Amino acid sequence: MREEKIGFGIFIRVGVSLLPILFGLTLPAMIWCSFHIAMSYIAFGPLTSLISSLCAICISMFFHGLFGADLQIEGLFMALQSIFCAAACVFTVVKRKDFYTGAWLSAIGFLIPCTMSIKNAATNAGLSITDYLTKVPVESLRIQIESSLKEAGVEIEALQLDKIFESVQNLVAMIVPAIIIVMSIIVGYIVIWCVCARLRKVPGAIQHSFSEIRIPRTMVIIIALVIGLLFLDVEKTVNYVAVNLLMILLCLCFFAGMSILDYYLRSSIKWKFARVMTHGVIILFSSSFLNFSPYINIMTVYILLAIADSFFDFRKIRKRRTECETETEKRES
Repeated sequence: MREEKIGFGIFIRVGVSLLPILFGLTLPAMIWCSFHIAMSYIAFGPLTSLISSLCAICISMFFHGLFGADLQIEGLFMALQSIFCAAACVFTVVKRKDFYTGAWLSAIGFLIPCTMSIKNAATNAGLSITDYLTKVPVESLRIQIESSLKEAGVEIEALQLDKIFESVQNLVAMIVPAIIIVMSIIVGYIVIWCVCARLRKVPGAIQHSFSEIRIPRTMVIIIALVIGLLFLDVEKTVNYVAVNLLMILLCLCFFAGMSILDYYLRSSIKWKFARVMTHGVIILFSSSFLNFSPYINIMTVYILLAIADSFFDFRKIRKRRTECETETEKRES
């Protein structure tokens, strides 16, 4: 850790990291800012990190305020997301916790201010969180589709269209909690990954690779139990919780399936960004042209692959980890 030097450079670094807010890119700004706050603690010390956090609050509120004074509170919530995620990363690195502990803590750090922000915006709009996240987007989608259909000369009865979009809104409204939680997990993973990647060459740093994500068999059992519970159709509230839990678990399986593909892509595609783009192309292309049926698509294939890997360990991850633990124990003895 270097000697703490408090100067104008702290303000500049945080300000630059939050510049994407001016272009509507609040999530990249939040992740970049969180990375700077975490690294300011790790590289310099707590005082530098504290000042970086205060700067993040002031600058974020100022940038959001440029779009309207009532949006300053959103700037505060975004700054809190950055600070809480950074605190989770610092705790993970300083206390030498494992990567996934940091990812879960970072996800929680993002989830709490994010929920507060959504609640505040919904209250200002006079809506519930569910209606705020579903009613307005679905209505906007409806207007776009109606306009496209008119231009194409296709006529659909208004009543029929109402029923379709009502079903869509009800479906999306049911899984709103799962959507927010999955988004938080993704953000938490990205933030802790960025910090760990920056410290990868430091002795004793937390090591992690996306290509080695693997779901435990316990998760597969839970998925089976949740599906069985849905078939029983016990009670509306139970079904609501079960659907959201199932969505979260299946999303985790999906990313584990992507991890398996990434493991085999690494030998032919060395550049990380190129592999990310490859994943995106595969998903978009297959979603448009390679759906095997209305119920089986590339996402389903990834999920099934991840579930199979939990039993058969295609990448021999469990074996390699056991060997590493054995070697470590021998060295210590």
